[in-house]
Amino acid sequence: PPPPQKTSTTLDNSLAVRKSYIFVLTALIAVAANFFSISAMKLAPNPGYSKAIQSFDVAIITVASVFLFGSQITIVKAAGIVLSTLGLILLSL
Repeated sequence: PPPPQKTSTTLDNSLAVRKSYIFVLTALIAVAANFFSISAMKLAPNPGYSKAIQSFDVAIITVASVFLFGSQITIVKAAGIVLSTLGLILLSL
């Protein structure tokens, strides 16, 4: 006899298991990120330094979205990226 075919219920369960793994992995990454964020604020001479570096992720995500999703960078977005970068440079001096 031919092997049994996968039913839609089996496929739905498989997809649900995959989604639950992604959910657990995302939760673990979030917990780790929060732990390192709090640790960085405790160890920094000025917690503002740590927070400024963490806030720079918006600029990184904006640039990454251009390459990953074909997003457009407007003049306002470009100005924000430049100003954020200059702020971090000035903070490091």
